[in-house]
Amino acid sequence: MSPGLVCHTATLLAWVLICACLDVSADYSPGSDLEMEVHATCLLAARSSPAKRKLQQVELTYDDDDDDPDGSRWADESGGCSGPMKVPKLNNAEALRKKLVAETRQWQYLGLTANPQKQMIRLHNATKARRLLDVGMGQGPFGVVALENGFKQYTGVDPALCINKNARTRNRKISHTMKRAQCDAKKHVAPAEYAACSRLLNEKYMNFPFTGIEMMQGYGGHLQLIPGTFETVADSGFLKVGGYDLATLFTVTEHLQDIRGVLEGIHKYTGPGASLFFDHQAYYGYSGHHGSPGTPEEYKANPYEKMNKDCGQWRHLNPTCPAFSDKGLNRVRLSDLLGLLDVYFSDCKWAAKVQPGTNQALDSKLMAEYEKRGFEKAELLISHYHGLCKRRPTKSKVAEKKIKASVFFHPPTDGSYKPRRLSKTITSAVLAADTTGVKNVFVGELGW
Repeated sequence: MSPGLVCHTATLLAWVLICACLDVSADYSPGSDLEMEVHATCLLAARSSPAKRKLQQVELTYDDDDDDPDGSRWADESGGCSGPMKVPKLNNAEALRKKLVAETRQWQYLGLTANPQKQMIRLHNATKARRLLDVGMGQGPFGVVALENGFKQYTGVDPALCINKNARTRNRKISHTMKRAQCDAKKHVAPAEYAACSRLLNEKYMNFPFTGIEMMQGYGGHLQLIPGTFETVADSGFLKVGGYDLATLFTVTEHLQDIRGVLEGIHKYTGPGASLFFDHQAYYGYSGHHGSPGTPEEYKANPYEKMNKDCGQWRHLNPTCPAFSDKGLNRVRLSDLLGLLDVYFSDCKWAAKVQPGTNQALDSKLMAEYEKRGFEKAELLISHYHGLCKRRPTKSKVAEKKIKASVFFHPPTDGSYKPRRLSKTITSAVLAADTTGVKNVFVGELGW
């Protein structure tokens, strides 16, 4: 700690008491060392209990070695979102790390039954990777989960990051909710049910009580959150070419407008022998992308409800369904996606999820209609597709030639476009899935 900070200890504690009663924000323009010390202490206190702003007996002190060469410590001076930055180190980062772990556990990202933790453990055990590049992950505490479960370095890249602010994050304590349209439909016919489902929907996504900057500080140089894309940060020095041995895309591939550019970037920044894991939510499965109805049973319960009429029974493949024109969804055909992946990655292990009742709902009459439009039955049954692949040393020219005519953003669905075909292995496994039960069915060799 600098001599000036030592001399101002009493002043610092006074400011901490004041800050504990204020609505402390992560928006901060660079100031004096003392101001930085006060702000960081206030942040830790406020984040631990936002409702009560109780002062915590943890004092954050900055490392003298951090001279902040680029001059950017927190937010930009306009009060907006900060760009990529080197954050100041903390002498007692361990205290902040423990608070991050406790909060992440409270939100059920950590824990023996928490899906994010189980996923990270599986990935670490399967790949033995140490340096994880997570693409399009949002600002949830996934870096905390990764670093607490075997990984030594976590780097997240997402253009939507606002690392100097608290981000809306999925609260995993809220497991299952109605879709918003279903809830709104109850507003006048069942007010009590509407109030209950509205409350759950509002609680499902809440501001995580730590900013991205605080998450980075809690883990020193081991956790890095980079606002931007591969293109915008290419010359920034924040990403190292060939510097990662595992890359992940968790429900991201269905949103990308330039999916090829993202895979090209992943191939560039991962090293020899690296792996890629992706979880793709297939638009052409029964429920589309979190669509309504979510299952055949939901459709049967109310076939004349507007969303069911517009989008149910695979009508989301038609322009009349609102999701069809959503630019936030690329509607890439699964077979084309796999063909594009083959340019950069090989030796893929896979798993596909098939929803209950879908094989029965897709009867011969309905299937005949979609076959005329270039769809195969297996594609219409897959709701999620997971892949774990190995990085090719160089791009495959043969695979690249095969996808020359492929359309990766909003391909036509009227029969004028002919996508690639799914492999016989995938098709036979999906068509053989028993969907007569009430649970999702997983097929494939990945096993999880």
